Amino acid sequence: MRCVHHAVPQPAICVVCAAEAVSRRKRRRLIVLAVALLAPLAAGVVYLQTRPKPPAPPPREADNVLRLQEDALKLHPCDATMLTERVDRLITLNRLPEALAVARRALGCGVAGRMPWTVSYLEEQLHLWLPNAVSTTGFLLEDPMDSDFWWWRADAWMEGKLPKLAMFDLRQSLANAVDAQAGGFAAARMLDAAKGADQMCEADRAWRYYVHGLGGAPNQDMRDEHAALVRAGTCNDTTGRGLVPTQVRVTIGGATGTFRVDAHAGTTMVSRMFAGTAGLESDPEQLGMSVYAGRALLGEPVQLAKVVAGPVSAQHVEALVVDDLPVDGVLGLSFVWHFASEDTGNGILLQPLDAKPL
Repeated sequence: MRCVHHAVPQPAICVVCAAEAVSRRKRRRLIVLAVALLAPLAAGVVYLQTRPKPPAPPPREADNVLRLQEDALKLHPCDATMLTERVDRLITLNRLPEALAVARRALGCGVAGRMPWTVSYLEEQLHLWLPNAVSTTGFLLEDPMDSDFWWWRADAWMEGKLPKLAMFDLRQSLANAVDAQAGGFAAARMLDAAKGADQMCEADRAWRYYVHGLGGAPNQDMRDEHAALVRAGTCNDTTGRGLVPTQVRVTIGGATGTFRVDAHAGTTMVSRMFAGTAGLESDPEQLGMSVYAGRALLGEPVQLAKVVAGPVSAQHVEALVVDDLPVDGVLGLSFVWHFASEDTGNGILLQPLDAKPL
């Protein structure tokens, strides 16, 4: 009870006041102790309620074959046979992103054979156009004379909305083709690429070459587009006729140099030095490819206003400016197919194209 004799407590001289002081001190200690005990407990409760939940354990693989392969690869991570079988199994199950991841892992382990082709196929199926362009570039650098690799990469360029680059590759695919079957893949793809690149005359020349040079059978789209271009007369841009030897003096933009004639080069090429002499301005933003002497060469695109080679000339010739070209230039298929051509063994006989339907 409160001391009634002292308005201000006097614990030093009053037993009652002293007892009250002791009681107050005990209460304060209890409150401090309670706070000291409850604060960590409260903090622990808050932490438990707000801490991130641990990740759920990975789901158990439902496919028994994949589960066994996974266990085997834990013991031997680069087992070529097991990696190949795992890619095949994932493709069978239509789990293509996982198949691509395993296929790339296999390449990292040095697995060769068909694995690089499988990677390219999966990239195409998954619409990964840039990785697919990189993959197919590796193929054609190893074998630049294979016609298929070039139209494979053209598909990647088209997926990436780069039709001008696709045109370079489709030309090279046709230049490499040995028959109509090989050339048909590129010829059928020419229409979309040429429309995108605004090069319909190149498509018409490609179809003529496919039909008359390789013995191919045109489809209806080729016939219709060819007929429309013949009626318009917009692709008539050549003069002269005659034999052009395999090595010929060529004039472009007032400059004259010695060029090789090689219809196995899909796109005409000029050396950097000759381009400078002729005042040619190429596009450094894009790089196309053509083949010369068994090598795939990079170059900057340029359209040649007029090319005079011996007894003939052609306008609007698609070309590349190439740094490491060992000659002044190479007249490739992009020049030759402006004409009806015949290989005579010591040169190419060039004559004007006719206006007959395909």
